[in-house]
This record gives sequence, C-alpha cells and structure tokens, in this order.
Amino acid sequence: MATKKALTPEEMLQQAKNSYSEERLNWEFIYKFGCRDPFWPDGTNLNLIRNHCIFYRQQMAAICKEYSLPIPETLPLPDEVDNDYMAPYGLFPNRLVNREPGKPFQYSLELF
Repeated sequence: MATKKALTPEEMLQQAKNSYSEERLNWEFIYKFGCRDPFWPDGTNLNLIRNHCIFYRQQMAAICKEYSLPIPETLPLPDEVDNDYMAPYGLFPNRLVNREPGKPFQYSLELF
C-alpha cells in the first residue's frame, strides 16, 4: 500500500488557493444562472459558498503565518446576499415560487 506524501507548505497553500478560486467561481455562476437546489433559494446557497470562501482564506492566512509565506492574491471575497435571492434570469427561475408575500418560498412542481 502506497503511503501518502506529506504536502509542503507551498503545496498546502496552493491547494487552499485552488479551493478558494473554485468556490469563488461557483458563487459567480450561481449568482448569474441560479442553481438546481429544490429546497433552498439561490441566496442561501450563495451565502453558504461565501462561508466556504471565508474558510479557505482563513486557511491560507494560517498557512502563511505558520510558515512565513506571503499571502497569495485571490479574487475578492464574494458579497453576502439576501437569503431569499433568486437569479432573475437563471437557468431554473421557477424552481421555487413565493405565492404569498411574507411567507417562505414554496416548491414549484414545474420542474418535477
């Protein structure tokens, strides 16, 4: 059985940076086009992804501090959005519908 090679600090930093970039691009895609989640609005998913981005930035800062490495440049942290945000021209705009103002989103059966 092959043993796993320990990552160097530079490799750990690159891995965290790549994860951050992937999450950041995922946030941009969902903000523009929406997501398929049938249970939560796009805004809830966007804020979850934002939290992932915060985690990876903290991870990068911790690695840089521990190993005296320069903090890499990254895309800016995504904005926090209203939890009820839905991408207006997204790929799946009708998957959640709010039939009564002030009430939680309801599921649309159009996609099922």
